[in-house]
Amino acid sequence: TKKAVAEFVIQIVDITAPNAVTRKVLVKQGDDFDVRDGIVLAVDNVDGDLTKQAYTWWEETSKPIDTTKINNGKDTSYTVKVTIFDKTGNERAVSYTVVVVADTTEELSNAAKSVKTTLSKLTNSSSKTAVTNARSAYDKLSEDDKYSIYDIWLEKLIPLEVKFFTLDVEALITK
Repeated sequence: TKKAVAEFVIQIVDITAPNAVTRKVLVKQGDDFDVRDGIVLAVDNVDGDLTKQAYTWWEETSKPIDTTKINNGKDTSYTVKVTIFDKTGNERAVSYTVVVVADTTEELSNAAKSVKTTLSKLTNSSSKTAVTNARSAYDKLSEDDKYSIYDIWLEKLIPLEVKFFTLDVEALITK
């Protein structure tokens, strides 16, 4: 009988591009802006969360934004293009919108004043309905008005939305 021996070398290669989720970014005229601000999630099947990696995992491929220059005192939108890389060199191109909000010294609009008053009344004991209604009113504001009351939105509304989201998730888990 004759025998044959065969040897194989199997090489596993990462050929999957990372995935990314982006978001719209608001930047006040003159404020600093980092391209990574618009990248909510950058994940690779091998490398995991790219935002926590020590290597440079991104490259801006669009023209850098100068937030000090604005279109005749009006909010200006830009498309930011970024390429996300994993350690192997697989890449994914993503884009998102940056709105540079004009720095105006005008008073708040009546709509912004109303929403600001609503937000200022929110407390930790506010109902989920009150929080949902406040979010709805905030979402209807112009980008400029949203930015003008950003601090109170961040201080009052976001923590309560997180609270109710957490309660909803806990309720689902216990079912």
